[in-house]
Amino acid sequence: FLIARDTLYIKKVVHFSLFPASPTIRYLLSYLLFVSLLDIAAKCSKHRARADQDVPLSNKKTKQNKTILQGPESQLKQISPWHDIPLFANDGSVHFVCEIPMWTRKKLEIATGEEFNPIKMAAQAGKPMEYTYGDLLFNYGALPQTWNDPRVKSDVGEAQAHTGDNDPIDAVEVGTLQLRSGEVRKVKVLGAIAMIEGGEVDWKVVVLSVDDPYAERINDIDELLAVSPNSLIAMKEWFKVGYDLKLYGREGGNSGPVENRFAFGGKPMPREYALTLINESHASWRELTLSGQTTV
Repeated sequence: FLIARDTLYIKKVVHFSLFPASPTIRYLLSYLLFVSLLDIAAKCSKHRARADQDVPLSNKKTKQNKTILQGPESQLKQISPWHDIPLFANDGSVHFVCEIPMWTRKKLEIATGEEFNPIKMAAQAGKPMEYTYGDLLFNYGALPQTWNDPRVKSDVGEAQAHTGDNDPIDAVEVGTLQLRSGEVRKVKVLGAIAMIEGGEVDWKVVVLSVDDPYAERINDIDELLAVSPNSLIAMKEWFKVGYDLKLYGREGGNSGPVENRFAFGGKPMPREYALTLINESHASWRELTLSGQTTV
């Protein structure tokens, strides 16, 4: 799978002049690549349809934009995916809340300004929004019980410090399995990327599900790149230009291309740096909620 995901990116940038000179070999390689991409496209379509279904997620699920938890004696209690799911698991891993499943493009997000903070589709002028750059090559979501405090300026290796974006810390799950919107998984932290958007620092913590087939082999950014060399390149490319959004049911409804940039020269920060960032954002969340505040 990771090789196939790399291929999706490589096909955009590799010129056929890099292929062997023999026309027969070039034709055969082109045919094999074409067949592989057809198979990937078919699986993407299948996974997208599966992700759009509203089905139970173990004992956690989303229904009518409400996150609920099945408790004792089959009693259901509405919870917040931001505040009521613990950040840290008992085994030392952290919890990841999936907002946008891999191979989909609907802009789903935790509604931080609403009671219980449901996961719902972002909208503009009453129209739901989706990403036009293409399906995500990763599961996108957030780390619960974190807050990127807009009152705090972060030194990201630039002349000017940048404030937080007033949201939970974003996380990118780079495993091989498609998660579902609202699903909660235990993940290991690999590193972090600092994206600058609108003058704010929008952290993207790179994580991997502890249940992923590659979990035993990948423990940090370097090991991820050893297994999937182009994963971060494709990720940054998507975040750099993929925030161009389209409104459903409206011709010419694009919000306009937005090109983001990355701090630290685009270099991913190591696992230890990401863990410090997570702990600091957890402390900010505790300060935010100490008085009972649950929306921002």
